[in-house]
Amino acid sequence: TGSRLVFYNLDKLKEGDAVILKDRSGTPYEYRVSEVFVVEPEADWVVDPVRGRDMVTLQTCTFPDLLNRLIVRADRA
Repeated sequence: TGSRLVFYNLDKLKEGDAVILKDRSGTPYEYRVSEVFVVEPEADWVVDPVRGRDMVTLQTCTFPDLLNRLIVRADRA
């Protein structure tokens, strides 16, 4: 989606929740939330690949101050 609000409710996800992503052809890929945490903006390591894990890392700014980043990691189901 092109919406600026695509991750507006990211803070509602919790461990075990499903995350479904679709590619351009509409093929769905299911992931399960495994980690939710907050880091400072300089924490570039959060987007590095993790050996042995097929996962996605989703991120947005923390509310209401937007000072840190909320990280949600989900592993392929």
